[in-house]
Amino acid sequence: MQANDAALRPPHWGAHPLSGAGDGERRAPPPSDAPFSSRSSTCLLALMPSTPPSGEAARPPHLRRVPSISPSPLTFSVSGSSAPPDSIQKKGNGVTRLVLALLSFGVACLTSATLLFSQEPNPSELEGLTPKDLLATFDESRSQSVRQATVHQLIRRRTESLPALQEAAMKGTEDQKLLALRLLSEMRYEKAAELAIAALADPSIKVQRRACTALMGLKSTPAYPHLIRVLRDSKDTGVIKSAVAALGQIEARKAIPIIRPFLAHENDSVRVNAAVALASLGTEEALDTVIALIHSGDIQAQREAIYGLGYFRNTKATEAAQAIIDSPTGRWKSEAHIALAQQKLSAVSPDIDIRRSFLQNLLSHQNSGVRLWAVDELLTTNDPAAVAAIRAIARQQTREGQHAARKLDARGITRE
Repeated sequence: MQANDAALRPPHWGAHPLSGAGDGERRAPPPSDAPFSSRSSTCLLALMPSTPPSGEAARPPHLRRVPSISPSPLTFSVSGSSAPPDSIQKKGNGVTRLVLALLSFGVACLTSATLLFSQEPNPSELEGLTPKDLLATFDESRSQSVRQATVHQLIRRRTESLPALQEAAMKGTEDQKLLALRLLSEMRYEKAAELAIAALADPSIKVQRRACTALMGLKSTPAYPHLIRVLRDSKDTGVIKSAVAALGQIEARKAIPIIRPFLAHENDSVRVNAAVALASLGTEEALDTVIALIHSGDIQAQREAIYGLGYFRNTKATEAAQAIIDSPTGRWKSEAHIALAQQKLSAVSPDIDIRRSFLQNLLSHQNSGVRLWAVDELLTTNDPAAVAAIRAIARQQTREGQHAARKLDARGITRE
């Protein structure tokens, strides 16, 4: 995903982006957040000084500022003297001095780099940090594994993390706001929609995009007038398409005449999301737009169009998705498989037992993207039997097991 936030985003998307999210956040994808099983047995309190530290000493080691090192001329020690040897003094010239200066500078740079990277914490060291320090670590680290471990800790310690995430969503750095809005939405925090609505007015375009995406996932009805304002005022295509997608998920049919003009937008991705939003609201008038954009020159629009086929019940959509799967050169086959699964699920009886059985069968699907999607859909049923099925998946040492465990932790549901 590039600069635009992916409004239509199935669970296997994301590379990804917790190392380069569509809206700019450097993060690793949710499905790939492998839980860390190692646990530190060291008692951190026993290592603390009796007198509370202050200043830089009060910060965790990996958050302390790296001392600056200024390059200085190399010195020589000959018979106790720091002066250059006579031979160099006599034969020295500008070239020699330049070489020595460059060597000195290189040594200083190498030392600085070594100190800088030595500040990155080991993932196992994160357990002793408070949620506020975890957020600071996420913000300052450039290590994907450390960022993954930080997110894992924040989710596993959900109750303890919520206040810090709420504060970060309002007052954090740009990266912290992006992370907080995403996690609060995933955790279904009671104030997540309120915080996301407020973030629509954030000066950062990336944060605005993330706020729209969060509201889409939350299906927040109170967000309706705020999303309408965003569509009226914003010029950013990433914000526009995410706001359009959110309106489709809110299921407010009064938004149809507001969304329809975006079918003529100059940006392919905006047109795809407008067409899919209309389908979500019950009108499949723009199916041809989606099918045409399967071959868009915009790779992101291609991906969204193929995934968006799942929102249509027309046989043309089914045939288009199947053609991508059957093509030896077809791109985004996972999206096409998920689209077919969505179409089939929409045709299944609303009876909760039948739907749960259908989704559980998909957990053995040949495509990993479908299996991850089925885990998410099972969780939305709020059915005790479905939760039991997800717990069983979470015990597996598989990608689906990691994904299921993360989802349970995020919702505050015990794994046992």
